[in-house]
Amino acid sequence: MKLPGIFALAFTIFYILFNRDVSLMYNLSNAFFIVGIIYLLITLAFYVRNVGFFKTLAYHRYKRKQLSSKRMTQEGESNETMSFYDFYEEHYKDKWSGKVFIIWSIPLLVTSYVIAFFIL
Repeated sequence: MKLPGIFALAFTIFYILFNRDVSLMYNLSNAFFIVGIIYLLITLAFYVRNVGFFKTLAYHRYKRKQLSSKRMTQEGESNETMSFYDFYEEHYKDKWSGKVFIIWSIPLLVTSYVIAFFIL
């Protein structure tokens, strides 16, 4: 939980130091917005991975790989492909959670909006 906060703080300081010609509030607003959007995109990537359509694509990629490896192996070896349910249970038993990033992204985006509103 601390790592996204440390990254946001480090990026904000870095951004402010390299953009000294603009006001501090404008730099804060921009830095918070950039970090908030990055965290939101990471959260969306986690969500997309956990959606069923992409699980189906991963299963078909697995099946294709298994089929090509069957052709390369000897005839005596047994290399069975898992059913979709077994594949799903084995590969997706631990869901990726974007909770930490969504907890950080929304407040950063709202703070950026509020700062930008008061600058104008």
